[in-house]
Amino acid sequence: MNELQVDGDRVYTVGFSTNIVFSSLQIIDIGNISTPSLLGSYLIPSAALGIDVQNNIAAVAAYSAGVHLLDVSTPATSPVIGANETSSALNLAVEGDLAFITDANSGLNIFNISDPSNPIFLDSANTADDARGVSVSGGIAYVAARTRGLIVMDVSNPSNIFTLPAFSTPGIAYDIHVVDNIAYVADGFDLTLIDISIPFAPNVINTISMGSGVFNVYVEGSIAYVAAGSIGLVLVDVSDPLNLQILSIYNTPNLARQVAIEGDYAFVADLDGGLQIIDVNDPLNPTLTSSLESLENAEGVYVVGDLAYVAQSGNGIQIVDVSDSAQPSLVANFDNGFARRVIVRDDIAYVAAGSAGLQLIDVNNVCESCSADFNSDGTVNFFDISEFIKAFAIDDPSSDINGDNRWNFFDISEFLTAFSTGCP
Repeated sequence: MNELQVDGDRVYTVGFSTNIVFSSLQIIDIGNISTPSLLGSYLIPSAALGIDVQNNIAAVAAYSAGVHLLDVSTPATSPVIGANETSSALNLAVEGDLAFITDANSGLNIFNISDPSNPIFLDSANTADDARGVSVSGGIAYVAARTRGLIVMDVSNPSNIFTLPAFSTPGIAYDIHVVDNIAYVADGFDLTLIDISIPFAPNVINTISMGSGVFNVYVEGSIAYVAAGSIGLVLVDVSDPLNLQILSIYNTPNLARQVAIEGDYAFVADLDGGLQIIDVNDPLNPTLTSSLESLENAEGVYVVGDLAYVAQSGNGIQIVDVSDSAQPSLVANFDNGFARRVIVRDDIAYVAAGSAGLQLIDVNNVCESCSADFNSDGTVNFFDISEFIKAFAIDDPSSDINGDNRWNFFDISEFLTAFSTGCP
């Protein structure tokens, strides 16, 4: 804790840990001095060094991020309902009651998530280099570990991981997707296919160059959808693993980091290009349907039904209504800080959150197709208007209601229309 201020029955504290990329303002009720309680907390996007509170406005000196002004009249609590720290969580997989977290420093970490409010650490296995991606199948975890290549781990007993010797891949393994005894590896500048029908004896089947750094791969049917950085989205015919063919390339505006497939559409997290929605019904001719470039720093994306969950490296989880793929709209945001990857199961979002480790967020009360619920509390009221005005005044991406990368009358009009209608 760096500084505190007492105002009536409240104590306002700011501080940071060894991670100075984010810090927090915490508001504590001391009405009963013997049992103080947390009223709310706010994430600060830098090291919080000092605070002053006047008339329910908290001014926080935030090192490289300048001064942040926060309305603390109604303290907000963190959206995170459960968490368990690792040193640098990069990716994850969820299988049943288990979450598998890849970490830049500690390798693969396994957590029991049967109680989302209390994820319990079970075991970890060091990978010697960054554990970047993981795919789990039949009690085996396949880990993409950069220069170490593919590492196969027996996780049938999640409290006692058994690690097999690393299998070197032709490139640098960044991510992995396992389908039908084949591991598809985002492997440096290549897509590499590995036969894992005998898990302890993997064997390279084939490799094909993408011409750019490959960050992620998702396979559906006979097509591998590859997030290939500056090249964009690459569609590869993998129907014959011995004869891989590039079908098409869609050049996204920035850096394609992850791709999710839902129906005829590919949803691409394109870093500063935000969310790109691409029609891949004709794999030989993918075309742009729409985009939300205001969702910059988009690292990851996961789609469930009509909702796309976008992981942003600086703004947490953004939830986008994609029921009309031509007109996506932001319906909720959870400012949990850094987010690199997200998976959603049974209304819980599991987030690989960098130095914050594994975070679990209850997304059950997301108000679909309702931009009026601006603070995502499930209720449309004055506080939504207040939050919208503050965001609009500083051109915050969340206030770009119509997603045209402009902040003007049309955003105000659309917000007020939604507000007068209310949430469905």
